[in-house]
Amino acid sequence: GMTSLHSLFIGGCSSLTFPPQEVSERGGRACMRFLRERRLELRGSDFTTIDRKLLQCIEDSCVIEIDLSDSKKLETLPFEALCGMPHLEKLELKRCIALKWPPPQVIDRGGIAVMHFLRDGFLDLTACVTTELPDLALLCKHMPPGGGLGCRIREIDVTNCSKLLELPYDQLLSIPTLEAVHCRGCPKLPWPPQRAIQLGGGRVMEHLRAGVWDLSDLGVDQEVPPMDPELLMRAGVSTIDLSNSQKLWRLPMDQLSHITTLTSLEIRNCTKLNHPPKWLADRGGKVVWGLLSGKRLDISNWAGLEQLPEGLVALMTRVKGRELDVSGCSMLRQLPCEDLAGIPTLTSIDCSKCDALSWPPPAVRESGGKATCVFLKERKLDLSHQDMEELPDFAQFEGASIREVVLTGCRRLKSLPVEMLIALPECFSVEVGGCVSLRHPPKSVQDRGGIIVFQFLKSRKLDWTDYRGSSIPHADIEALAEAELIEIDLSGSTQLHTLPLDALQQLTTLESLKLGGCPKLHSPPQCVCVLDGARTLKFIRSKEYDVSGDPSVTTLDSHLAKELHTAGVRCVRATGCQNLTHVDGAGFGAIASLTSLELGECPALQWPPVVITSRGGEATVEYVRKRRVDLRGSEFEAVPEELLRELAEAEVAEIDLCDCPNLTSLPAEALAGVASLTSLPCTNCPSMPWPPDLVRERGGGAVIA
Repeated sequence: GMTSLHSLFIGGCSSLTFPPQEVSERGGRACMRFLRERRLELRGSDFTTIDRKLLQCIEDSCVIEIDLSDSKKLETLPFEALCGMPHLEKLELKRCIALKWPPPQVIDRGGIAVMHFLRDGFLDLTACVTTELPDLALLCKHMPPGGGLGCRIREIDVTNCSKLLELPYDQLLSIPTLEAVHCRGCPKLPWPPQRAIQLGGGRVMEHLRAGVWDLSDLGVDQEVPPMDPELLMRAGVSTIDLSNSQKLWRLPMDQLSHITTLTSLEIRNCTKLNHPPKWLADRGGKVVWGLLSGKRLDISNWAGLEQLPEGLVALMTRVKGRELDVSGCSMLRQLPCEDLAGIPTLTSIDCSKCDALSWPPPAVRESGGKATCVFLKERKLDLSHQDMEELPDFAQFEGASIREVVLTGCRRLKSLPVEMLIALPECFSVEVGGCVSLRHPPKSVQDRGGIIVFQFLKSRKLDWTDYRGSSIPHADIEALAEAELIEIDLSGSTQLHTLPLDALQQLTTLESLKLGGCPKLHSPPQCVCVLDGARTLKFIRSKEYDVSGDPSVTTLDSHLAKELHTAGVRCVRATGCQNLTHVDGAGFGAIASLTSLELGECPALQWPPVVITSRGGEATVEYVRKRRVDLRGSEFEAVPEELLRELAEAEVAEIDLCDCPNLTSLPAEALAGVASLTSLPCTNCPSMPWPPDLVRERGGGAVIA
């Protein structure tokens, strides 16, 4: 209240909390301005932001103005806190070179403009003398994230920018919080139209976001104004409304066709316009422009449509239409199939969900527009890439004179109606490439094309039952390679002595070779001939004798071992034989070529014991030949006693424990109980101190000794 007091020096009063030290340190006059005018002068400060203590003091003091000009180190401001101070009217930030937000265009307009911008998101660019606005993308690049107070742009004011030639449309549309662009007094702006500008900034943004040029009120007297395609594209115009244009008799396609952003052209009630016809104009702007630009006529879901509009075929021919969509027209009863098939450019006719249609058949209609068009034009039934396990009933195609069937890419298709396909009188091709679930015909046939597949469907298995010769010439087998057979049946060939096994192995697509009832055949042996065709072929190719899962197998005796020994068997697989009780160990141990003897999951088997058979085919062979069990590289710290008891019952002669890094000791008493054990190799077991290395290095027998 001391009106004559102009200076109050209180520097160095460290216990004084009000005024803040930042004020008192600036001298007596600054202190009095703060107390009397609520003006906080912090020009040239060296802090990077305003701390909480000073903020609280500013708020408590109801400060009206803050001057932070020339604060070179200032990097950021507590926007929400400043915006929440109701008394703060002015925030000067000039020449704060490290501060990226607010933008320089706002700061240069003064402290009041800064607070208006931070509180209301109001970017004031009024009365600019430039022909274009500053780069808004660069301006928004430094906008703090979150979109809260002080961190958003809601309005841009370019009022009275008389030289402004164009708005940065894409940049304006990229600001999600922008609600209004005020641009009255900008006579040189070509877009949006001046009448939209006069309605205010909110309507301008609505106009820009909608992308609509509304010329529907041209009426009787006015001509359609010239169009600048490049400008309209930059403005993102997607809809042009020419409805009610009574003087419009021809569309300006030379201009419209260059507007790549255009998706809709409204031409309702243009009485002098003959092309496109009225029925198309009444379907809406997207349908009109879809036909004129994309050559696609979409009249789908037309309620009550029983037949196609008059002149549709002529219209599609005139515009060189490529696609016709009448899907969902549930009342449509008939298509002019022959006329549509005669349109040379037409590639798709979508008539799915047209339940009242009698032709084309439902399976064709629901397979897509391209397939329907191909069916009508080429008599090709295209059901490719459909999610089906079996084909539809071919009775619906009666009289269609189908020449080709395409099933490419039907990944779930499991079988073909072979008899129905063969019965098609004019069919010559069945494409099944990419039908991964289809087991017949085999892939090698599928990949050779539809004609080969169709031929193979008639004859894909070679029936040579009761073959009368004593041998089959190599040349006869080699000649079958191109047929890519999947099965050869030689059952009941009582005179057959030999087979060209090397030539049979060259038939890579062959899956089955049936040789039952060939008593004079020695290679493969009779024990193999009695197996099914697939297992017989497996033996010929890999010397694997496979009777796994066969309930009739009760024993693997010495006679079988001799036959397999002569044939050079490499693997015997008898897993899952529920009734197998005995294996001749001496006979199978003597087969020099044998590398694997698979006997797992045979519950009735008494020998070899489960502890051996559960370790796999190679381990079983080792045991049968040498009573040896390989535990090399095991991770256990001690040999399980239960395992040792089982090995003792199996009368194991050797247990190999080499290379077991975690093994710390040998269970001497348990090992002593394995009476049959004569060798215990255990080298390279670094965690085991006993027996000493000197003993281990002398071999498994020395360890036992």
